[in-house]
Amino acid sequence: MDRRELLKQLLVLTSGMIGAPSISFSGTGLVTTGKLALSEDAKRLVYKLCGIIIPSDGNVKGADDLLIGDFVLLMVNDCRTPEDQERFGRGLQTLLPTGRSFKSKDPSEFDNQDWNTYLTAVLTAKDQGTAKLGIDAQRLDDLYYFVNTVKQLTIQGFTTCKYFMTEIMPYEMFPGGFKGKVKIQPGEKVNIYG
Repeated sequence: MDRRELLKQLLVLTSGMIGAPSISFSGTGLVTTGKLALSEDAKRLVYKLCGIIIPSDGNVKGADDLLIGDFVLLMVNDCRTPEDQERFGRGLQTLLPTGRSFKSKDPSEFDNQDWNTYLTAVLTAKDQGTAKLGIDAQRLDDLYYFVNTVKQLTIQGFTTCKYFMTEIMPYEMFPGGFKGKVKIQPGEKVNIYG
């Protein structure tokens, strides 16, 4: 490699690092320079949904404890197209009014069982039609996209976080020999990914 080629590669690498969007996780919440602009209430709602999808109990930390909501918003902001970000925002705006009409009470009064029932209804309404939630097909599509995206990204964020890979399912960088038939003891931590 000659000097000219090396300088070109360094220039491309440096310009890519300068042009990358800046991200900071401050104490006030997630701050990004992307197109996804959410109010603090909307962010809290996304965090709440993540906590409902993967709740914490005495033995296992949940999405709330691991700040998976930050991961969800970061992935939507940085990895989704502007059209998908708009669908995500429209679905978020549809979530509360539809929940109000579905359960006949304000979603701020929902307990975890109410949220589970409502989110399950949203995810199954796509197959059963719009009559179940009482909204038109376009709003149902946006709402389904929002809930499904939060669900998928919450699971992805949880199963790839350090806590999961070290405490729940210990990861071995270099696996040992093949053990074809091994009896697993109750409470033993096993990595199913090899």
